[in-house]
Amino acid sequence: MQRLWHKKNYIISRYIAKASVANRKYTPRIFSSTVQMIYEDNIKEIIKRARKTGVGIIVNNGVNTKTNRKTLELASKFKEIKATLGIYPIDGLKMSESEIDKELENINKNRKKIVAIGEVGMDFKEDQEHFNRQKEIFQKMIRLSIKLDI
Repeated sequence: MQRLWHKKNYIISRYIAKASVANRKYTPRIFSSTVQMIYEDNIKEIIKRARKTGVGIIVNNGVNTKTNRKTLELASKFKEIKATLGIYPIDGLKMSESEIDKELENINKNRKKIVAIGEVGMDFKEDQEHFNRQKEIFQKMIRLSIKLDI
């Protein structure tokens, strides 16, 4: 696997997937996942390099209200970028119940523009004290995912 770029706390990796459907062979597709392009200031250059190296899909993850908006914006500008929207556990702890519900409504409203719910879960590395609150937020994200069937 070849790294496209390394920045702070994340590494974007390439993956190759082959598919064969009804005896038709498809060209291997390369995609990057667990991406947060919003922190990059040279997105156009990154997309250009990704295209050169054969990356066809970049799954960009929203983690809070601000990054969810930016993720949707990037997905509308670049055909390679596919959006996932979510509330990361630590970001969720900083939000009120009404802010979380409002963001869930925003995700629901944009369901046709996303490929998945994410980045969500529970994070005990950064916060071990708020297990129940993280669990509540995660359960809301799971219920939304079931409702949207994604």
